[in-house]
Amino acid sequence: MLLPSTLLAKSPSNKMRFASLFLFGCALVSAATTPTDKIVKTLQKIEKLSQDAIPKVNKLTVEDGNRLNETSGRFQNIFKAFDKIYDVSGEVTAIIVGLPSPFDADGSAAVRDAFSLLQIAHSDFLSALIDKSDLYSANNAVKAAVTERVNIVSSEAINMSLGIAILDKSTAADRRVITKLRGSLARDIQAVRRYYRTPEESQ
Repeated sequence: MLLPSTLLAKSPSNKMRFASLFLFGCALVSAATTPTDKIVKTLQKIEKLSQDAIPKVNKLTVEDGNRLNETSGRFQNIFKAFDKIYDVSGEVTAIIVGLPSPFDADGSAAVRDAFSLLQIAHSDFLSALIDKSDLYSANNAVKAAVTERVNIVSSEAINMSLGIAILDKSTAADRRVITKLRGSLARDIQAVRRYYRTPEESQ
């Protein structure tokens, strides 16, 4: 009895059929991974980075403020999370801006939902920082460092650059939702600024 591989080698028509099936399978995989799929997955990555940072914030103590610049300190791990979020936000923003046309209805809805979950996770991250703000009421270095990350990452990278890029490519109905989500995130960002305001900023 001939093995399948031997049979394939003996029959040119089988070879052609196999090649056709292989190319068809590759086409299906390529079609399944659309730019919108990649955008949604990348937004989910930002969501997860925000979620994973929350337990690190919850463990913060007064002493961690004194170890602000230590490489192994908790604050440096939290700042690394901010840095990763910044990098991923830049990547997905570039993809969205580079799209030749707006999202279709299904794509717009998928991106809207992913951005909504991202906004919830990142707002929870910011809320966790607010909950710890009393520990650093007298530590201006911590206040300045936290505010700087929130301004650059949460405000500029996510809410402004990424949020506006999504807004520009979304359907009219989804733009209203995205605008509300950005407004909610902006309020949380402002709350962090308020709780981590230094005496100089209060003047």
